[in-house]
Amino acid sequence: MDAETLEHWLRVDNVGDLGSEQCDGLPAGLQLAAWRFLHTRVTLLLRLYPGTAEADRALLAAPPAPPPEGAADAPAPLTPRARMAVTLRLGEKLILQRALRFATDKMHEQELLDQELKSQEIQEPVEQ
Repeated sequence: MDAETLEHWLRVDNVGDLGSEQCDGLPAGLQLAAWRFLHTRVTLLLRLYPGTAEADRALLAAPPAPPPEGAADAPAPLTPRARMAVTLRLGEKLILQRALRFATDKMHEQELLDQELKSQEIQEPVEQ
């Protein structure tokens, strides 16, 4: 964003317009860079979580009853607090996965838009 564009957005009453799909306040290259940054950041956040969402679902699907006698290798049932912690972790993973899909879609949309704009610039004769 250049200084002139920044000044414009500082004077605008409704800065919520910056989040609008029709906002042309940011250069296309900056928009793509922002979506790539968000994609990378969310990917890194997801990697911080142990296991997968499917593994958490399996933990939550297991009955809270004690394991059968003689099953020393069976995992201990989740305590109520552990069950709440796994539920929270699963919810956070799902939110991040949806954010990742959204950022990926937006990144691809922006790449297509940038390609379209470049092809239009090539097709239009340069007026001097």
